[in-house]
Amino acid sequence: MRIVVFEDYAARGFEPLALTRGVFDLRLGLFTLAERVKHFMQVEQVDFLARSHIAEHIRLRKRARANEPEAIDDETVFINGLLVFNSELRSIAQKIRFETVVTRVDRIVLARFSEARARQVAALLTDAPGVEASRRVLEKAFEKTEYVGDALLTSPWEIVERNALQIIDDYENMPRLRLRIPPEATLIGRRRNVYVGRDTEIDPYVTLDTSNGPIYVGEGCEIRAGSFIEGPAYIGPGTVIDPSLVIRGG
Repeated sequence: MRIVVFEDYAARGFEPLALTRGVFDLRLGLFTLAERVKHFMQVEQVDFLARSHIAEHIRLRKRARANEPEAIDDETVFINGLLVFNSELRSIAQKIRFETVVTRVDRIVLARFSEARARQVAALLTDAPGVEASRRVLEKAFEKTEYVGDALLTSPWEIVERNALQIIDDYENMPRLRLRIPPEATLIGRRRNVYVGRDTEIDPYVTLDTSNGPIYVGEGCEIRAGSFIEGPAYIGPGTVIDPSLVIRGG
C-alpha cells in the first residue's frame, strides 16, 4: 500500500511560510506534519503531490516521489498535507474501504483507492487543486464520509495557537528521553521536562524554565550565556541562540 500526502488549495494560504516547501513540512509541536503521517502510519517513506514549483525541490531534498501519479503501482491512501495526523486518523485510514473519500466541507481529508483509480486521483490532486478537482475525485468514489474532527488546518494562525499544547503532548508521548543537562545551566521546574541533544553547547548562566511545559533542544545547537528559554519550547537542530536572548513558551 502506498501513502501519498497531498496539498489542496488551502496550501496557498500558508504562503510565504510554505512558499518554497510543502505545507506538510511545516512544524507543529516537535514534528512536521509529514513526520506525523510517517510515524502513525508506520512507514519510512511517503510520496507527495504538491504545487508544481516545489516538486523538484521535494524530489531532491526528500529523495521522494513528487507529482508522479504514473508511478503509483498499488492501492493508495491519500492524506491531506495539512492534517495534524494522530491515532484517530490512522484508524480511519486503515478502516475505510477502497474507493472511499473522507471530506471536511469541500476539502478532501483522506481517501483510499485501488491502483488504477489511484493513478487517476493522483493526477487530479497534483498542484494543490481547488474545489472542482475535489468534486471530480468524489465522482470516482463509491462511498463518501464526513470528518467531524478538528485536525485539518485551515490557517497559519492555527499553528501558532496550537503549538504550545502540541509540544507538551508530543513530549509526554515520546519514549523516555535521555537527559543531557549540563551543570552550568540553571533549571527552573522539573528536570525530566528538559531534553538536550548531542553536541549541543550550553554556556554558563543559561536559564531553562519548565514551569509551564517541556523544553526540547535538538542536536548541535549553541545556546549562549545569559539566554532564557521558557517552556513549552522546541529548539531545532543547529540553532544558535545569541547571548541574553529570551525565548518565551509556545
